[in-house]
Amino acid sequence: MNGTALILSPPGSVGTKVETPQSKMSIFAAYPLSYPSITPELTSLFSPVSKASAAMVIHDSTTNKTRAFALTDGEISISDQQDKKTVALKGGQTVAVKNGVLGKVQ
Repeated sequence: MNGTALILSPPGSVGTKVETPQSKMSIFAAYPLSYPSITPELTSLFSPVSKASAAMVIHDSTTNKTRAFALTDGEISISDQQDKKTVALKGGQTVAVKNGVLGKVQ
């Protein structure tokens, strides 16, 4: 399957995860100090973000490639499906995952 997703996380929204056949994308929220009982990995994903983030993901099954774009600065990370390699993206950066291999950030 092919697809394109535009992810917009306005201030006050929660973190977002997107998975494709080639990659996993996370837009994390800021870690709030007022919720110590929640585990750090869940807190960072589900706590409200303090600033807006935007990202786009495009998957093309004919080339077995996923491309992720960070449209704004934010806590945006991309990994391969096996979580062997993860990179963080800043606004204006992009990275591709082809045949399960995470490429270089551009």
